[in-house]
Amino acid sequence: MAALVIGLITMLGAAVGLMNSMLVSVKERTREIGVCRALGARARAIERQFLLEAIVIGQAGCVAGVVLGLLLGNLVAVAMDGDFMVPWRWLAFSVILSLAVSLASGLLPARRAAALDPIAALRSL
Repeated sequence: MAALVIGLITMLGAAVGLMNSMLVSVKERTREIGVCRALGARARAIERQFLLEAIVIGQAGCVAGVVLGLLLGNLVAVAMDGDFMVPWRWLAFSVILSLAVSLASGLLPARRAAALDPIAALRSL
């Protein structure tokens, strides 16, 4: 039960960190978003771009966690003279959970980026 609570708190921290990172990215790239919108990019394309960026960041973190988990699990198995097993269901669950958290964390920043007025964004130069 303690591991579940610690895992949920960690996941919440990762979600907040990713959302904060994406909000900062939107703020810093206001000019880029304004130029894209002024050149004809639709709000949906801007939203998709930021959602895709959030997913890539989240999945990169997932891959790093899975690799580290497998390496540490293998080291523990070797140290205890046991067999190492790959928990395929847990790996699939972690990838799906990471995808869901990435989407949830990237939704607000993506919508804010898509809602930027091109003229106001270009004025912020």
